[in-house]
Amino acid sequence: MKTIQADHTLLNYNSLDPNLNFPFPSYGSGNTEILFYDMPDYAELISETHAKIPDVFYNSFDQNDLRKILFFRSEDPEKITFRGTYGGNYVDFSGLSLDESYLTLAECLVRQGEINQGMSYLKKLLTSRFKRESTVYIPVLNQQEALKFVLNERKKELLFRGVRWMDLRRLNLSEETAIVLHRNYEGKELVLNPNDVRYIFPIPQSVLLNSDVIQIPR
Repeated sequence: MKTIQADHTLLNYNSLDPNLNFPFPSYGSGNTEILFYDMPDYAELISETHAKIPDVFYNSFDQNDLRKILFFRSEDPEKITFRGTYGGNYVDFSGLSLDESYLTLAECLVRQGEINQGMSYLKKLLTSRFKRESTVYIPVLNQQEALKFVLNERKKELLFRGVRWMDLRRLNLSEETAIVLHRNYEGKELVLNPNDVRYIFPIPQSVLLNSDVIQIPR
């Protein structure tokens, strides 16, 4: 709450130029949402040549949602890629931002039963993302539906920010929000269930062999 009340303002996406290769200003260049600037160390993993946007996710954005235009390159329907970094160039942004603060506050309020207040913060965020002449409609929802709505917007807003893995881990702790991941690789379907051991990176064998603290089971 204090972050939102501080001297920061949401970007109005209507003011951005979608014709630029990277339409978002970076830190120090007019991006009023950046609270703490940081870059990820996994840029190669999520570069355009490796990370493609699934059609079903791309099509989940409303036609009046400017994120659909500003976040993606979609000239080739077979190769939709991300360009909406707050880094202002090809480097992805993974720092702290005002939009994430709005989403976190909305989620917390909904979880506490303050549904109307939580959805009002979410609506303020979405109003800055939709075309000026459009109307942001949020239906009347119960607590579970409202939480699902907020979490879905979090997934769409914080794309390529480096927070999705963390979100999956915490959401998997509840049956209501747990997510089963499905991927198709070279014709083979891969499934990652909630709380699977593969969510944890194993300690390298070399570390185990050279450690005086960790004992290797025999």
